[in-house]
Amino acid sequence: MPGKPVVVRDPGVGPLGYFVTPFDPKIEERNLDLDETVERTAETAAINDAVGTQLSTFQQHGGKLLVYTGVSDPIFSPYDLVDYYTQLMANNGGQAATQSFARLFLVPGMTHCRGGQSLDEFDPLAAVVNWVEKGIAPDYMPATGSTFPGRTRPLCAYPKQTRYKGSGSIDDAANFECR
Repeated sequence: MPGKPVVVRDPGVGPLGYFVTPFDPKIEERNLDLDETVERTAETAAINDAVGTQLSTFQQHGGKLLVYTGVSDPIFSPYDLVDYYTQLMANNGGQAATQSFARLFLVPGMTHCRGGQSLDEFDPLAAVVNWVEKGIAPDYMPATGSTFPGRTRPLCAYPKQTRYKGSGSIDDAANFECR
């Protein structure tokens, strides 16, 4: 249907094609016409950008939102998510009320979705399942990573941060707390 976004996962297509509506597999950096593409990209942003902060209906229906991002993401700034979460708190009754249904986790050193000088192996799905099914909100998620073999740390729900307790191995999550 003309004007509707199409989701296609073709490894032979350059990434720019996914950012315009309708999808255009021919768009590449070398033949990009900015004058023509700007409007189409704005249409896609209107569909894909999740910027709404009035989530009372979502909350009333028991929805749980867990968002995480790498602090070293070269594509998206973690400050954008912090700003969004701050607006979410402002529009949903403050920090405590918002944390009853939404949590943000910032992963130090992690790049886009994983990797980097980080502990990027954690299980947000298990955290959401425990939250929804058992009522256990994730104050932290245990993390490990191949970059630092044997090291564990808690990833703390924003605005808390992981802090060393002052004694014990720096490779053991038990010696850290969220504050």
